[in-house]
Amino acid sequence: MVMSSTSEFPVDVGVIYEGERIRKPDMHIEFGGIKVDKKFELVQVREPKKVTDGQISILGPDLDQLEAGKSYRLGILIEVAGKRLEQDLESVIERRIHDFVNYIEGMMHLNQRYDIHIRISKRSYEKGLTKFDQNPHPAPWA
Repeated sequence: MVMSSTSEFPVDVGVIYEGERIRKPDMHIEFGGIKVDKKFELVQVREPKKVTDGQISILGPDLDQLEAGKSYRLGILIEVAGKRLEQDLESVIERRIHDFVNYIEGMMHLNQRYDIHIRISKRSYEKGLTKFDQNPHPAPWA
């Protein structure tokens, strides 16, 4: 099933894109990979009062500020909170990052946690996938 693009999100999202491979000639930009020394994905369970639901913070340049064709460092920190969440679930959620990123048209995510490799295709970048935070409006539940 593919979710149609909305005016808020420039590319399709769906399981149909899982396993999509983006070769170097079709790549706009990449994060991690064998040539990049620092990259990670980390999920941490926090106390509910220390997490703002739906908040996204980007430290450093955004996609449209990076030079095309280059490889960059990337750290993804996801803080979660909830009554039934325990630290034992952190690694389970980390493994799901792989699935969710791969559902985005024109994004390829390989490996996980300490050895990530993400590529964004030229086509998806040209379609408007130019920001990490594609939703300028707060989440409806926030």
